[in-house]
Amino acid sequence: MLSQQILELMTAFWASATEIFWFFIASVLIASAINALKLDRKVVHFFERAGVWSLVGALLLGIVSPL
Repeated sequence: MLSQQILELMTAFWASATEIFWFFIASVLIASAINALKLDRKVVHFFERAGVWSLVGALLLGIVSPL
């Protein structure tokens, strides 16, 4: 009984992990590109000039690359 529940839990965990794996890989690649190209320093200049839109840009950047 307990082993069946553990098996179901692990199956559900594996299904969830495989669904979000592409998002994890994309986030790592985007974060690597941002760090390698020093875009984090360049984006600050654009966010300072954008005013209210800088909030939207920062939110989108945080959603795409949480790292």
